Amino acid sequence: MKIYPLSRRSFLGTTLAGTALCASRMFAPRAFAAEMKELPKLPPTKIYQIYAGRTGDMYLARPTEELARFQQYFKDLEQKHGDIRFVGGDLIPPANVDELANKVRDADALLLIHLSAHGGDAPVLGKLIDVGLPTVLFSQPFSGHGWMYFPEWRKQGKKVVLLPSSDWAELDRAVGLLRVPASLKRTRVIAWGPPWAPKPPAPPRPSNNASAPS
Repeated sequence: MKIYPLSRRSFLGTTLAGTALCASRMFAPRAFAAEMKELPKLPPTKIYQIYAGRTGDMYLARPTEELARFQQYFKDLEQKHGDIRFVGGDLIPPANVDELANKVRDADALLLIHLSAHGGDAPVLGKLIDVGLPTVLFSQPFSGHGWMYFPEWRKQGKKVVLLPSSDWAELDRAVGLLRVPASLKRTRVIAWGPPWAPKPPAPPRPSNNASAPS
């Protein structure tokens, strides 16, 4: 076997060439991304909000003035998140639930505020759940006996998150979840570079203390 001497200059030149090649492959995607213009801004997630049940001085009903508080709270959430937009704001009753079921189909998600069972019982809201949008139902204490019937939707595999809570901060977290499916539909991921997968772990070596086969 012949041994070819390698000068210091040749060694450094070869090393630098290999380093440059690796760097070009490693940082090319970043350089390409840096040269790209700013990505287009995605449209805001459209969340249709509906208030279910009569309000006022009746058994297990929320105060009427609470509607204005909810509306202001959702305006604040729009400004806070910046990528959501609340639409609708219908009140059942007097709104017809069958007509609403057709209107909400144009939205990305559905937010139901359960005020009382006086017109906002489970059979009525079930028509909106059946639309199939990602849905959150917020129900505060003393707003009816819906907690007995609403869990049936989950058992049936409906896409609904139930929030029986008096903490309005739960709405903030729920809104963050509602915008995820719409964002995923509008997002495209570009895979850059050769395929890569982690190497499988090496099989364990047999122990030296293992007994020889008989």
